[in-house]
Amino acid sequence: PLPEHAEMSDPDTNAILNSAIEGIIVATRDGRIAEFNSAAEKIFGYSRKEVFGKEISDTLAPLALRDAYKRQIDRFCSNDKVQLRRRRSINGRRSDGSEVPLEFAITQVRFRGSPAIVVCVRDVTAWKIAERRAAAQYAATRALGSSQTLAEAGPEILAAICGSLEWAVGILWELDRQEQILRFSASWQARGSNTGVFVRGSETTTLLRVI
Repeated sequence: PLPEHAEMSDPDTNAILNSAIEGIIVATRDGRIAEFNSAAEKIFGYSRKEVFGKEISDTLAPLALRDAYKRQIDRFCSNDKVQLRRRRSINGRRSDGSEVPLEFAITQVRFRGSPAIVVCVRDVTAWKIAERRAAAQYAATRALGSSQTLAEAGPEILAAICGSLEWAVGILWELDRQEQILRFSASWQARGSNTGVFVRGSETTTLLRVI
């Protein structure tokens, strides 16, 4: 059960939790949310009032990961000596149903006189995007370095960029300097993407260069 009067967060605890840059979720031993700081509200899009008393696994886990969330919490609660201070990666679920990449660490504490777990979470979306962009840049540079012409390197460049950035389709255009138009040079499509009509239309399209 939740600690008595837990719905009335005392000012000191509230100030400490909300001064943290990282999201902090305090839950009871059965995984029910007892505290949810302002950083966690920003990450997940829920207010503290909306998640109070609800299970972490049912509220903050993507459907495919709910069982994994629950097993991790049960593992912690079954052994007082288990700690997970080293950060791990996992996806969470926002209030709108979208997923957010997270780093998290868990520890066990006593909270308002009762055993509890504290989950510290960090939204790593920006870091993931920067990592993918760096990988795409490296792969494109390597493709250019091993090819004689842009046309030769084109398919590999598109595969590197689109694959790293998780795009469904990419098209490379080359400038016809004599006619001052852009012509289709190469394309890449993710497996299973419904972009064939777009690519075929692009193959016969030219674009006027605008200065």
